[in-house]
Amino acid sequence: MGQGPSLTAFRTEEPVAVPVVDHAGSAWPLFTDAACRIGVSAAFAYPLRTATATLGTLTLYRTHQGTRPTRPPALGRTCAEIATLVLLADRDTDIIEQLRATADADDINTTIGILAAARHTSTDDAAAWLHATAETTGRPLADIARDILTRYGHTPRDRP
Repeated sequence: MGQGPSLTAFRTEEPVAVPVVDHAGSAWPLFTDAACRIGVSAAFAYPLRTATATLGTLTLYRTHQGTRPTRPPALGRTCAEIATLVLLADRDTDIIEQLRATADADDINTTIGILAAARHTSTDDAAAWLHATAETTGRPLADIARDILTRYGHTPRDRP
């Protein structure tokens, strides 16, 4: 809809409580219309933020027509904090995997150059030999590359 409590919470970096959705029409008419059509009676949006950035929002919706809430759910903010930690953990894992892949690629490329020079062959032939060795031994290519680097007196890159 391009509007509503989620986007407002994201932009303002503050929680947004809409305990009665059908009264929010003037602030977000498209959101209100769509939410009411599917039976949403209340919405509570929490920014998922760190000290330096807002990652998104956690928005909780109420759909039953019982007693309308007068305030946000007691655990809403806590759930948003937990969701932020989970997102950051996933992001940290992705970053670590990228750093490891970079370290692996650097070690493999350095090893190919060393093998080519030591064997007086092309880098294509050295790469083919390295790949064949990994396949034959069933060991990861990066592990073989690090063994060769160590054998030739080079220090492999530290892996995160």
